[in-house]
Amino acid sequence: MHKRRDRVIELITAKAMTSAELSKVIHCGLRGTQIIITKLRKAGLIHIQAYRRQKAGIAAMWRYGIGVDATKPPPFVSTERSRKFRNGQGVEEHAFALARQRAKKWKIKRDPLVAAFFGSSSS
Repeated sequence: MHKRRDRVIELITAKAMTSAELSKVIHCGLRGTQIIITKLRKAGLIHIQAYRRQKAGIAAMWRYGIGVDATKPPPFVSTERSRKFRNGQGVEEHAFALARQRAKKWKIKRDPLVAAFFGSSSS
């Protein structure tokens, strides 16, 4: 009757997994997997073993059994995120980003010859 719930328990008994990883393995939607995890958590059957940083944010690693939840790490501040991104950039990417910033500062000027023939831009 509870095939998916039993499968989730079997998987997180073997190793800690995130809800996204569980949803891929049991062929269930992410929301359905989260509902199963919530019910197991309310029953006191699972706990958070650790947290993993991902591109989408911080994901909880679920584990079967009685235990104390791990403390959630603080989120990155925007300056830390930008510093980490800049450190990962190569020389070419950095030069391209600087060129893009310079291009944003340019003002478009009207050609004086076109202005002489057709008049000023404000009509």
